[in-house]
Amino acid sequence: FVSGSNTDYGVLFGVYKLLYHLVGFEAFTYDAYALDQKDTLHFYEFDVKDKPACGLINIRKQRTDSINALRMFSSANGDNNRESALGSGHNLTVLIYPGEYKADHPDWFAQGSEIEQLCLSNEEMMDELARVVFEYLIEPENLQLNYFLFGMADGGGYCHCPSCTALLEKYGGKNSAIAVRFTNAMQIKINSLLEAYGDTREMTYSFLMYNEYDDPPVKEDGNGNFVPYDDTVVPAENVVIQFTPIGIDFSKKLDDPTSNTNALEYRKLRGWQAITDQIEYYGYSANFNDFFFGYNDWGGAQRLF
Repeated sequence: FVSGSNTDYGVLFGVYKLLYHLVGFEAFTYDAYALDQKDTLHFYEFDVKDKPACGLINIRKQRTDSINALRMFSSANGDNNRESALGSGHNLTVLIYPGEYKADHPDWFAQGSEIEQLCLSNEEMMDELARVVFEYLIEPENLQLNYFLFGMADGGGYCHCPSCTALLEKYGGKNSAIAVRFTNAMQIKINSLLEAYGDTREMTYSFLMYNEYDDPPVKEDGNGNFVPYDDTVVPAENVVIQFTPIGIDFSKKLDDPTSNTNALEYRKLRGWQAITDQIEYYGYSANFNDFFFGYNDWGGAQRLF
C-alpha cells in the first residue's frame, strides 16, 4: 500500500515515489517528466519510507506550480495545513487595522515608526487582538486550524513609546524580547477565550522574528554561553520562533566562515537555540539587495541547514 502525509497530495506523491523506484519516474512540471523505458516491469518486495529532515515544510501556494515543489510540500511529516492568518506573515496591522482603530486608540500603534506598526506592550490592544483572533479561529472554515502566526507589517520599524523604550533598555535593545513577551501573553489570552467557548484544540503560536526582531533576547554568561535575560523572554511551550534572516548569503552555509553576514546570523540562531527548540526557518527566493542579480540558491536549503 501507499500512504502519504496528511494533505490532499500525500498519497499522490507516494505513488510518484513508488514509480521512481520502479521506472525512475520524475515529474518536473505538469507536462514535463522523465522515466525509464522498460519492456518488463517487476514489482519487487520492498519497504520504502521517507522521513524529511524538517518536520514541516510550508511553501507558499503561489510557488507550488512546480511538481517538485508540491512534492516537497506534501511529503513532510507533521501538519502541512499551517497557514498564517489572512494569508500573510505580516498580519498584525491587518488584524488591528489602523483605519478602524487608530482614531479612537492611537496608543495601540507604534510611536516614532515611519511604517505603521502596533505597540506590542499595550495591554488593551492585546485584549482586542485576542478577541479578533478568537473570532477568526471559531469561524466554521477555520475550526481545523491549530497554528497562528503573528507578524509585524513589512518593512521594519518598531514602537518608541515609554513602555516599549523601558523594555528595550531592560533587555539590551532587543526587540525580540518584547515580541516573545507579547506572544507568550497572547497565547494565554486566546487560549482562555477558546477554553471558555468550549474549544479544546491545542494551539501553537508563532512570531515572525524579522528585521529588528531576529536578534534573540539573550546575553553571554561568564563562560561564553547564551542565557536569557530573564524567564519572561523564554518562549512558552506552545510558542514557536520563526527565524527570518532576510539578509544572509543564500548561496553559502549559515556557518560558512567566509561569510561575515552568515556568521552574524548563525550566532543569532545559536542564541535562539539556547532558549527554545521550537524554531521555524523562513527562507527567501530572491536577492533583495539586487533583484536583477543572479540568485544562486540551487540546493541552498541543503547547504544552509
